[in-house]
Amino acid sequence: MPSPDGPGQIHTLGVKVSTGQSVTIPVRFFADGPMATWTVFAQGENLTLAWDSSQGNDGDVRQLTITRTAPSADGGSILTFQSTSGSLQNFWFTFVAN
Repeated sequence: MPSPDGPGQIHTLGVKVSTGQSVTIPVRFFADGPMATWTVFAQGENLTLAWDSSQGNDGDVRQLTITRTAPSADGGSILTFQSTSGSLQNFWFTFVAN
């Protein structure tokens, strides 16, 4: 679980992807109660992102391939995830270092 690391900062897990390289990471779907299939979307500066499948249910694991197209300022890119099921939306974040 992220922990506060100072004003406006949180501690989170991340991954390193050098320019021109790709890394594939597992993304586990998690729900704290029953819900229909949902869709996940990801975006990040100077990154190309490709899912093996962007839909799933609680407990499913999808693979996200991250390719860095150019270096980013501040040592990397914030990777933003958005999951959507009907009108319900959730967001979470991680860091992709250069």
